Amino acid sequence: TKKPSSTFTPTAGTMRQFRVPGYLLTNSLPDRCSPLDDPGDAPMIAFLNPKSGDSSAIHLYDLLKAQLGSGQVHDITQSHPEEVLRSLHTHLMEHIDRGDDVAKMVSKELVIVVAGGDGTLSWIMHLVRVVWQVELPPVMPVPLGTGNDLSRAMGWGGKVTTRELLEIPLRVRDGNATEVDSWEVTITDFTDRTGEN
Repeated sequence: TKKPSSTFTPTAGTMRQFRVPGYLLTNSLPDRCSPLDDPGDAPMIAFLNPKSGDSSAIHLYDLLKAQLGSGQVHDITQSHPEEVLRSLHTHLMEHIDRGDDVAKMVSKELVIVVAGGDGTLSWIMHLVRVVWQVELPPVMPVPLGTGNDLSRAMGWGGKVTTRELLEIPLRVRDGNATEVDSWEVTITDFTDRTGEN
């Protein structure tokens, strides 16, 4: 992962490049006159777990929500990530089927940001795989938990500083995607319920 080369200040102007057009979040018709329907070139959806680590997740949530709005930034204790992902995926596919080039671009460039620990990251990665099934969007970890082993193994480090929180959008734009293997394990109890061995 490349470190951002300059100090980044998240403002309405600088965060515009990370916008998902509002009509794709609500499945309405695009309003080409509305600045909220202008796509960014690095669109992102963020999921944050405020119970992970210290108050960094809350700080990042407030920062991103103020600039991107509640349609793109989600506290996982308040909104269910699977519903958010399903809704967005459905809206994107419906607009792509109608020949919407903006929806195609957002679908191609979308990054899912996950701020939390290993459990939050694994859960969201699983949901992305279940919802998208093919051509999965990249998932970018923001390590805020206590262990952060998965984030560390993916090259994102084990913890972010307050200053690095401000650079999360640049990491979304400038980071490199890497494929990872994912498994599901089912444990079955083979105990003989009749009492016989």
